[in-house]
Amino acid sequence: MKNLLKALLLSLVLMGLILYIFYIDSTNSALTRLRVEKHDVVHEQIPSSFNNIKILYFSDLHAYRLGAEYQIKIFDKIQSLDFDLVLFGGDLIESSINMNDEEVLALIDHLNAIEAPLGKFAVLGDEDRNRLELVQTIYAQSGFEILETQSIALHNLSKEHIVLNTIDLFSSTAYQQLSGFSILLSYDPLGLEGRDDPLMLSAKTHNGQVRLPILGARYQKDAMEYAPPVEGLWIASNGLGIDDYKARFLTDPSLYLITLIKK
Repeated sequence: MKNLLKALLLSLVLMGLILYIFYIDSTNSALTRLRVEKHDVVHEQIPSSFNNIKILYFSDLHAYRLGAEYQIKIFDKIQSLDFDLVLFGGDLIESSINMNDEEVLALIDHLNAIEAPLGKFAVLGDEDRNRLELVQTIYAQSGFEILETQSIALHNLSKEHIVLNTIDLFSSTAYQQLSGFSILLSYDPLGLEGRDDPLMLSAKTHNGQVRLPILGARYQKDAMEYAPPVEGLWIASNGLGIDDYKARFLTDPSLYLITLIKK
């Protein structure tokens, strides 16, 4: 009986230790454990001129929320990657943080240093709208184009094109969707509803930020209840930063490098 009690007590101590380690990791190291996630999209509609074109997708920077050192780490990693097109999914800044002039200029420099021959595009997030004039200024000075609800053709030194569709749920702009291989970029996953684009990208939810076995996502759970029935690739971005929910589990901050491959 005593041996059974000792074994039970030891098991409880070990379980408590494991939970404590997970808690310390999820509220500290995991917040800045940056990774690069790579995906291939193989599709017959991809033009020959876009074969092996690489797309960098990232979102939810929430600038300076986790400090300047981490932000430098992010942009240093971006500079180490090879890509042709950049898409940003929203929440560039954290509206509760009042950046000083030096920090704003540093952010502009980081974004401006990103080179992408096929363009740099962004959609607005909720935090961006709270400081809209500042965000517009940052993007304007760093070579990023802000897109609303629209459909644009992207060319790669030929008449062939792929289509970039963007959804802004705050914009009721009517637009005609272009034909061809398409990428859909929406800050809110709800923007993906009813769509069948071969590549769909969403932000906002940080992919749940804390994902527990069986229980699932703990952050932005309402926004994550919708999952599009896609045949292609859907990336619900883990994001790079956090807002007031300071924990991550099974959702390391991520950059996404996507390669288009003609089938």
